[in-house]
Amino acid sequence: MISNTNWKHLQVIQNEALPTATSCYHMASTDHLHQETKVLPLCTHRDLLTKQYMLRCHMPCHPGNKHLNRPLPPRLMKNDLDTQLQRPFQSGELASYAEKCSSTNEYKSCLRAIHITCVAQTVAGYERNKVLNTTASEIHSSEIELPRKARTFLAQLRSGYCAWQNSYK
Repeated sequence: MISNTNWKHLQVIQNEALPTATSCYHMASTDHLHQETKVLPLCTHRDLLTKQYMLRCHMPCHPGNKHLNRPLPPRLMKNDLDTQLQRPFQSGELASYAEKCSSTNEYKSCLRAIHITCVAQTVAGYERNKVLNTTASEIHSSEIELPRKARTFLAQLRSGYCAWQNSYK
């Protein structure tokens, strides 16, 4: 288990790398950078992967299935993945998914549903875009065909920090 302090250090490193990837200025908000790159924050991504793994452990053929019915230790020293697997799912979300996934097709649809829920909650928590004064809209798929210079210019405009925009003001 990694401490919260170390997660924050890792998040800072990710947040420093995103402006380089998008060619946005470092003044751009981290929410904008995450939306622009379609990258989840590290803790959110960790929680998503943990939920998906815990769901997979409920499959009868998974090696982690044997840990589901073990008794809890007499004294809980730390809350880690192993103790989470031993406990029944507390959240109704994962419990309902665990009941549904008995076959491979159902398992894949449950994984997809967990992913969609996690991403939707993250996107709903983002702050409003300063330029648009609303939540950022989806980037059009035709933007992928543009040259990198044009794409980075559009990303800078959407962030609210662009040399051309400042000269216009």
